[in-house]
Amino acid sequence: MKDRIGDVDPDHDVGEVTRRANRRCSNKRLHDLGYEFLYPNYQVGYDLMLTEMGLI
Repeated sequence: MKDRIGDVDPDHDVGEVTRRANRRCSNKRLHDLGYEFLYPNYQVGYDLMLTEMGLI
């Protein structure tokens, strides 16, 4: 996705090790509790956000 908006400065200072952790999160517990997400996946929500901001 970076190629779509170019280089941007981070909002906050995060250490290099933290950024490279590449951890996954599961939303199974939220779904089990009945939570419904606005978008089926992050790509759809991210595209909409970038479009609304006029970046794509």
